[in-house]
Amino acid sequence: AVFAMPNTSPVADTAGVVEQELALGEQAGYVTVQPIGAVTVGQKGERLAELGAMADSRARVRVFSDDGSCVWDPLIMRRALEYVKAFDGVIAQHAQDPRLTAGAQMNEGAVSAELGLAGWPAVAEES
Repeated sequence: AVFAMPNTSPVADTAGVVEQELALGEQAGYVTVQPIGAVTVGQKGERLAELGAMADSRARVRVFSDDGSCVWDPLIMRRALEYVKAFDGVIAQHAQDPRLTAGAQMNEGAVSAELGLAGWPAVAEES
């Protein structure tokens, strides 16, 4: 199986989009495509996507992620975790604090300092 991340165009944040991804995978027929739904609308972190509708859809989505974007609002993340618990869903969080990585060009360390490039600190991805 291939798990298709939601950072598509359009973003996989509705039942219609994940069902279309599933159908396209079935039409191609090479491998089972299991869509991963976005946690938030447009992966923007502002409001929850249609988690229940995607779970109830023909695609039966059980994994949700804002793939490449961190759900930085703790209230939204808490609601998402509570919501997916009802149908044994999973949230795959992109663990990154964007305030610590803004403008980073490479991993932080001796080489970034030597080159004068903004570094990405390891602590930005640690919990």
